[in-house]
Amino acid sequence: SNEVEITNDVGNPIPVTGDLTLSEVKVTSTDTEQVGVSTTVATALASNPAREGAIIYNSFNGDVYVKLGTGATIVAYSFIMPKRSYWEMPKPIYTGEITVITASSSGTIQVTEL
Repeated sequence: SNEVEITNDVGNPIPVTGDLTLSEVKVTSTDTEQVGVSTTVATALASNPAREGAIIYNSFNGDVYVKLGTGATIVAYSFIMPKRSYWEMPKPIYTGEITVITASSSGTIQVTEL
């Protein structure tokens, strides 16, 4: 059978009628850039309402502090990327600006926007 039972958060069935159609969305283009990181905040990705996803690879030889928003600092950030790590943007897709900063030194990260 192709029937699927939908339940609420306590497990009670939710009645649904009609057909449900699922379709896979595929990304057909990307934009990859090297972004300089240092002790001065930088924009890794500008705000983009058409963004379908993003991947950041920390090729820098230290931690990078990433903020989903403006003004990343080493005390106000969304997450830390250790050296040689990568991050894939989870859903729901954040379409605002993404900023980065390091605690010391400078280098580059690889940023891909889908």
